[in-house]
Amino acid sequence: MMEQALLFLLLVVTAAVGDDTNARVVEVRCGTEVALNATVFLPSLIANMDGTREQVRAAGFGISTSGADHSLALCYRGLPALGCMPCYSAARTTLPGCFPYIGGRVYLDGCFMRAEKYDFY
Repeated sequence: MMEQALLFLLLVVTAAVGDDTNARVVEVRCGTEVALNATVFLPSLIANMDGTREQVRAAGFGISTSGADHSLALCYRGLPALGCMPCYSAARTTLPGCFPYIGGRVYLDGCFMRAEKYDFY
């Protein structure tokens, strides 16, 4: 009986982790201003995304500032903790696709990420 309960629990956890339906991109909105200096912009964007990662892992929400650049990431209420980080990872790999434009927003089924060169939060 205990083995069956453990197997059932393992299947439920595996299904929740493997379910990437919350990581589907719904919409991407990129800024309209072109980055003049990629060697400044890209490291700042990466630093901001790194800054939000552990906050999102711990609380499902994170903000970060690097110089004049600001980032926000959050998982929607109701998204299980196991689904939050895969969604965040999908947003994190999608948002840099806005380059060479400065700023952008990525809306996924289970989370949201935004980066701008001004304080929007």
